[in-house]
Amino acid sequence: MVQSEEERKAKRKEYLSRPDVKAKEKENRNRPEVKAKKKERDSRPENKARREEYQQRPEVKAKRKEYFQSPEVKGRRKDRDSSPEGKAKVREYEQRPENKAKRKEYSQRPEVKAKSKEYFSRLEVKAKRKEYSQKPEVKAKRKDYAQRPQVKLKIKEYQKKYREENKEKLKEKNKKYNSDPKNKAKRKERTKKYYSNPENVLKRKEYNTKYNLDPDNVKRRKERDSTPEAKARKQELRSTPESKAKDAEYYQKNKERMDAQSSKWAKDNSELVNQRARKHRADNLEDARKYAREWHRNNSIKSKAQGKRYYHSHKAERKANSIQWIEKNRERYLNQQVQYNKDNSEKKYKIRFEDRMIVLSHYSLESYPICSNCGENKIGFLEIDHVKGVIEKDGRGGNALVKYIIDNNFPENYQVLCTNCNWLKYRESQKSALSQTKENIRSRKKSLELKTEVFSHYSKGLPKCNCCGINTLDVLSLDHIHGRKNTKHKKDLDGRRLYTWIRQNEYPQGFQILCMMCNFAKKDNKDCIHKMTPIN
Repeated sequence: MVQSEEERKAKRKEYLSRPDVKAKEKENRNRPEVKAKKKERDSRPENKARREEYQQRPEVKAKRKEYFQSPEVKGRRKDRDSSPEGKAKVREYEQRPENKAKRKEYSQRPEVKAKSKEYFSRLEVKAKRKEYSQKPEVKAKRKDYAQRPQVKLKIKEYQKKYREENKEKLKEKNKKYNSDPKNKAKRKERTKKYYSNPENVLKRKEYNTKYNLDPDNVKRRKERDSTPEAKARKQELRSTPESKAKDAEYYQKNKERMDAQSSKWAKDNSELVNQRARKHRADNLEDARKYAREWHRNNSIKSKAQGKRYYHSHKAERKANSIQWIEKNRERYLNQQVQYNKDNSEKKYKIRFEDRMIVLSHYSLESYPICSNCGENKIGFLEIDHVKGVIEKDGRGGNALVKYIIDNNFPENYQVLCTNCNWLKYRESQKSALSQTKENIRSRKKSLELKTEVFSHYSKGLPKCNCCGINTLDVLSLDHIHGRKNTKHKKDLDGRRLYTWIRQNEYPQGFQILCMMCNFAKKDNKDCIHKMTPIN
């Protein structure tokens, strides 16, 4: 007997719906090898494409929709999703990063947004949502959810971001809303009704206290009150006669408490008080000076005693304040120093010269300043030399070194040398560090030959100083007669490069040979000391 297609399908459907066959089929599907095989087969590109093409057919979509809308399937899905295992499974699935990204990407599509907007704007949907949100269990659930710390933080961050992005829009909206007379009257009535309840007054007071102590709110309020518009508005409100009378009346009633609070605040914010006082003094300089002069004139003994006591008891504080003031007012300090140096240049020079003479005399072999090596006794040529090299924190040279030596009671390891002897000592110390490779020795020899040739040309024979006549090559140098700025070569040329340039340009004029002593003296005094009036 031949069965028709419908009979065969019906018979197969009846067979597959039997409990024992279902259990057997389920057991077979759950076997690892079957699962792996199915996964491998489903992951093939051709099968994926075929399955996707099949699911996109209208009749298949309609069939799936009809299936999922059937009461038994809905009930089964509801039972499954409401069970703890189902909820955990759904939650785990939704928390996967790829599913989150997929859902986010889907919700950002224009057609999905439009569809969602159209759906939620329906009257029946609005009514349904409103009815749902009014349920006590839903309200309790929302309240509990909103009280979670992470949710509060998230809401706060979102609100802050939204306010920053829509600052102008919100400002315009609030302005428009608040300027409406109906809204003004409504807000006034609502506020009056709210504060007529003592519990609300107490609640508001607690909230204000907590809000005012929040550092973020304090910072925001400071920024808001520091704007020129806020200051002008505050000044305008306080300058009215009604406001002044009200403030005076309030002060008389709470004088003791306000005075105590004011003293405590001034003590805690001394820097701000001083800053305001300085600003007030700067704005009213003449009045402040007049008041100070009058007070010091009337209280001269008290003023002197107070100043003397403060001077001796706050040395470290005065030093720290002085350093801090210099850092904040660097430009002003430098201008003051320039002006002071200009007005007291002779006095400062005299003091420095006397200190230098004391140090040079102390470290000299004679009772007067003299070079320990060659006997040079002209003050302008003498220097203080570190016998064992430079020591840290001694000022390195110049007036700083002189001051260090006097303050530390003339320590050892210093001697007096002229500029030439000091330079020769330095050159000798450098020779031990020179490379001894053949190439470097040859290079130094060529440099010496070039230097000798250039120096011999400008000395018109044996290289020697054009001023004092010394002929030691190590202390001789090439001097620009009219200064380096007035030469034709590049300003950074020196040493071997400068000698090469001179030879290539056929020994131009404007150069002379001087020893280091005469060269430095010429630089400091515009002419060598040998050509000036001798210094006693």
